Amino acid sequence: MRNRDIRTFNIADAGGGAPPAGTDPVPPGDSPDADGAGAGAGADGGGTPASAPAAFTDWAPDALTPLIPEGFEVTPEQSSAIVDIVNKAKGDPSQIVGGLLNYYTQVSEQVGAQLAEQFNKTQTDWQNEMKADPTYGGPKFDQNLAIAKETAARLGGNEFLELLRITGAGNSVHMLRFLMKAAEFLPKEGTPAGGRPAAQPKSLGDRMFGSPPNQQG
Repeated sequence: MRNRDIRTFNIADAGGGAPPAGTDPVPPGDSPDADGAGAGAGADGGGTPASAPAAFTDWAPDALTPLIPEGFEVTPEQSSAIVDIVNKAKGDPSQIVGGLLNYYTQVSEQVGAQLAEQFNKTQTDWQNEMKADPTYGGPKFDQNLAIAKETAARLGGNEFLELLRITGAGNSVHMLRFLMKAAEFLPKEGTPAGGRPAAQPKSLGDRMFGSPPNQQG
């Protein structure tokens, strides 16, 4: 018997469908089975007994292979688990759906835990690499880290700092090196880009009578 495709529970396939071509609908009351002598009647009525539903046949281990959409990958373990769900349900749609939902939840939690573990390991490896950097690590690591943080705040504000936290890029030695290099090109606080000290505001007397020669800029 051909294995049942669990994706074909379609509304269009429900019921008996339209009458075959070339036949006229039978008006109510004119059915040849109205007297109980037609199909579906018992043996005493002279009719043919209705056929029983076909028995469910367990899916073979490779039954899922032709049902996988193109571009999707299913591991042998996942395929075996899905086939097992279908076979235990014995073709019952509600049990199949319930089993698949439970399995999907279980797999999603496992994948999420694996991704979190991998992310945390990467962050720890990056932090250790930063601390061991021959230029910016070692005894002056904390000082350089503070400089990098200040530079990041000046360049991108709190939004940039939050981005470094969320993505984990703030733990990368390459980001540390970039920000330390950028800090060399940023003017000190209170110093204009040209390198000269910022001009002090003039008093009212200076504006009225001019500044002394040794204070003129």
